[in-house]
Amino acid sequence: MIGARRFVVLAGFALVCGPAHSQTMYKCGSSYQDRPCDAGQKGRAVGSTGAGAPVAPAGAADAECAQRGTDSLKIVWSREGGATEERLVSQASTPEQKRLVRDVYRRPGAASTVQATVVADCIAEKQKLEQDAALAAAAAVRAQREGALPPPATQQPAQPAADPEAESRRRAEAAAGEAERKKRLCAQYNAEMDDLRARERAGGSAQTMDRLSESRRRLRDRMSAGGC
Repeated sequence: MIGARRFVVLAGFALVCGPAHSQTMYKCGSSYQDRPCDAGQKGRAVGSTGAGAPVAPAGAADAECAQRGTDSLKIVWSREGGATEERLVSQASTPEQKRLVRDVYRRPGAASTVQATVVADCIAEKQKLEQDAALAAAAAVRAQREGALPPPATQQPAQPAADPEAESRRRAEAAAGEAERKKRLCAQYNAEMDDLRARERAGGSAQTMDRLSESRRRLRDRMSAGGC
């Protein structure tokens, strides 16, 4: 009997992601199944899933929410048949199914009550998302209208044409500044070269003379790169 009961519970939960076709469920003893009870077994029909089931308040037609309500109904029946939350969560194949199982196990009441509240919450959640999106769009339009956002690139005012005389002055000033910088740099290099030559004339150890020679070679390279 335990093995049969487990099969019925698993079979009932396997319908969670199936198509929403009408199906009558039966309570046979302490188990639930989708077929009439066996001959001689006491049982009764407890409800139906799919197109004929009451899944949402009047006027609240939404296919996704209706399917969520149908799935929650099957989960409650599995719970009443002895299935644990951990077992159904482990059998769920998607994160959405796992969340629905946990949600249903935290809702008290009969299967029809849980189904109705799941559908109502689903519809309210969708309406809230739609309202938030509409408010965000309206805020963006209002900000654009009030100048909080820059106008599109195609609407940027044309830049005035450059003044040729001002541009010529700018270039002349830049050239003069570069010439002055080069003059100071070359003067510094020449002073360093004079110092190195004076130290070489003063003499010293072979190691000292090698260092001075290497320093003079590097300085000549810098002078050449700087145009001195």
